[in-house]
Amino acid sequence: TTLAIEIGHAHPGPAWFVDLTAVRSDEEVGILIADAITLPGVGGTPIDRIVDRLIGVSGMLIVDNCEHVIEGVASMVSALMDRLPDLRILATSREPLRLRAEQVYPVGSLDADPNGAAHQLFIVRAEAVRPGVTDGVDAESILDICRTVDGVPLAIELVASAASAMPIADIGSRLRREHPLPTTAERDRPARHASLDAVVGWSAAQLSDEERDVFARFSVFADGATLAATEQVCGYGRVPTERVGVILGELVNRSLLVLGPDERYRQLWLVRRVAARRLSPAESTELTERFVRWAAGLVRPISGQLRYGPGQADALSLIDSEAMNLRHALNTGIGDVDDVIDIAHALVWASAMRVGNDESIRVAEVRLT
Repeated sequence: TTLAIEIGHAHPGPAWFVDLTAVRSDEEVGILIADAITLPGVGGTPIDRIVDRLIGVSGMLIVDNCEHVIEGVASMVSALMDRLPDLRILATSREPLRLRAEQVYPVGSLDADPNGAAHQLFIVRAEAVRPGVTDGVDAESILDICRTVDGVPLAIELVASAASAMPIADIGSRLRREHPLPTTAERDRPARHASLDAVVGWSAAQLSDEERDVFARFSVFADGATLAATEQVCGYGRVPTERVGVILGELVNRSLLVLGPDERYRQLWLVRRVAARRLSPAESTELTERFVRWAAGLVRPISGQLRYGPGQADALSLIDSEAMNLRHALNTGIGDVDDVIDIAHALVWASAMRVGNDESIRVAEVRLT
């Protein structure tokens, strides 16, 4: 929203800003836009009112927070583009409009480098709520907080606001333990931006039942997953295996998953912590058992190659790519004993190849006790 407003200010022609947060139906979209651009109550359809006002005008229309009425926004934008060739339209949304003329500009995370954007944003917001609070604070402590929330600007602002009621060192430790922070968000923030959970909850509320299931189940992966792994672990119950790939695509479109250049899907830390809380105890147990079985099934076919032979390099590469997930599978304390032993053996052998036998034995003791 802040970025869109700045772009509107920089536009050489007139600009109109329309916040769709309060809109509850697709039908209301056109009415709200028309009322923002023309005099409310003027006769005619919303699209005709807008066209009459903007024909020949090289202006910019900014529609903010479109995701919950995405169909209505897409329909209105498409109609306006057909009839107003001089109008530029900027839409902010957690998912694309999916129009042919659309150019998507993802707003990524901030780099958590010393004196970088994330570091500076945290300091500015923390100092705004308690002047002097960052004096003498180690830069790495602040950067650790920024990395924990994946450099997401809104998340950095929210955790920085907790500095009004808590030492910065304690903010970092509570985030790592996933303990709640004091509710210190500004009163004029929209409800969907009032807390870390609310940020994700706003998007999750728009999901279908199938999408909610996969969204929650994906949290079992500690370091993301391939499509094949997600199908094996998350495709059950009311989510058929063949539907998992389609649902993953929808979650990427809604900014609840990220598809990386390595073709792995990942949940940002902020998203994963909310997703995990949506699992019931019974489903969490069933899901974890499936996850452990998947991990064991991954390493069994390559157990011989890990020890010797021409396939050893490829086997080690596979273990490296899934190392965090394999360790997480051991640490769950759930699953068949044979599965756990097979996973431990694979990690031991991979560790032996990397750091020597003494270290590999220590790894095995830690994982199996």
